[in-house]
Amino acid sequence: MKIIKRIVLILVLSFVCGSAFSQSADKLFDKFKDKPGAQVLNINKSMLSMATSDSTDVQKKKLLENVDSIQILVISKNEATRNDFIKKSGKMKMSDYETLLNVNEDDQVMRIYFRDSNDTNGEFILLVVDKEDCVLMKVLGKIALNDM
Repeated sequence: MKIIKRIVLILVLSFVCGSAFSQSADKLFDKFKDKPGAQVLNINKSMLSMATSDSTDVQKKKLLENVDSIQILVISKNEATRNDFIKKSGKMKMSDYETLLNVNEDDQVMRIYFRDSNDTNGEFILLVVDKEDCVLMKVLGKIALNDM
């Protein structure tokens, strides 16, 4: 009986410690935004509206009208920052997200996740890692999975 209690305790502690060290996309943006080789692009709703104001693509216009913000982190030309990002992004907590795509091919990893925050908001995350660059993109807004 003592062995079973110890095993259960070890499993619970492992889960708690693993959760404490897990990363979220927001934490990755915060951690890497000022690192060498990192570039962050924040696009707000006003800028998205300007970008689609003269567009004739109705589907694109409709999708972007529902997007509140796009945040993009690109890491390139710095091996130490890139390696740290790869390590940290592997610990990203994605259990609340639906995995739409998971590709591991040669030296490239691509993952796409989606989460409905509530009835009106959704979150779309794209993670790409290859030999040269790492890209993390987060899209927030009134988007549904079928909009993608």
